[in-house]
Amino acid sequence: MATRILIVDDEAQVRLALRTRLARFKCDILEAEDLLSAKSVLSQHREEIRLVILDLRLVTAQEEEGQESGLHLLREELGATLACVDCGRLSFSPNVIVLTAHPSVRSCRAAFLAGAFDFLDKNDPNVWDSLIERVGAALNRPRGGPLYAARKWIEAHFEELISSHAGETIAMEGENIVAASSTLDEVREELSKKHIRPGDCLIVTVPDSDNSGAEQ
Repeated sequence: MATRILIVDDEAQVRLALRTRLARFKCDILEAEDLLSAKSVLSQHREEIRLVILDLRLVTAQEEEGQESGLHLLREELGATLACVDCGRLSFSPNVIVLTAHPSVRSCRAAFLAGAFDFLDKNDPNVWDSLIERVGAALNRPRGGPLYAARKWIEAHFEELISSHAGETIAMEGENIVAASSTLDEVREELSKKHIRPGDCLIVTVPDSDNSGAEQ
């Protein structure tokens, strides 16, 4: 299975510059210019995509400002490793490097809270060198490890989870439950307080006891 990198940026010149610089990694490069196309590419190639380089502002005809659109994609599609509740299949999220021309303390914090691997400023004169370094680190980051261990633990203790965490969203780091709450946002906040990256956890919603066979 080919290793792929997805570039999500609304500027064609930026996508071309990234494609040229990423050629050294000998990966297949996929591109998306807006939220809809990014979601479409992810739905088709999620298992092969190891890394997403994401712009935070994706300006489209329907969204003149484009603010928060990339952050929305990070939170909803990329920020957590999600499994269906019966663990019959596991969908791993790729690493995400945010590359933005509009950095702020708030957006940086929000990106890391949502699970970003790194956050880079397009205006930094050394940004391309930094990007190449971080891409190499992201591609070498293990994809399985504790996440697979967490899945196996859930498979072995599924009935126990139904009894203790029915209807809750839980985050597991290896075989340990490190956060549990009624909403995903609250779980992310709890992980942030513990300085745990959401991307390092398996995050699943435990079904209610009367609906334990349904997918989330």
